[in-house]
Amino acid sequence: MLREIRIKRNLSQRQVAQEIGVTTPYYTMLETQNRKPSLLLAYKLAKLFNCTIEELFFNESFVNVELSNRLVEILGIPPNNIYDIVSKFY
Repeated sequence: MLREIRIKRNLSQRQVAQEIGVTTPYYTMLETQNRKPSLLLAYKLAKLFNCTIEELFFNESFVNVELSNRLVEILGIPPNNIYDIVSKFY
């Protein structure tokens, strides 16, 4: 999914890597799913691509209603998406 979004935004792998502070080879591994991003990198990518972390890394059917309800209870914020939750801490 990263590759498709990057291409739609007319960005090179090198440009994305520079924006999120990693090497081009490392970003390539993220794109080919040979590496998993840290939460901070996922947040940076979502912010760069102006989308949610779910749109980058999860299938829509992955949403877990029970987990969402628990997040509302624990954090006291509506978990519309993971991006909203992470951005509260960064």
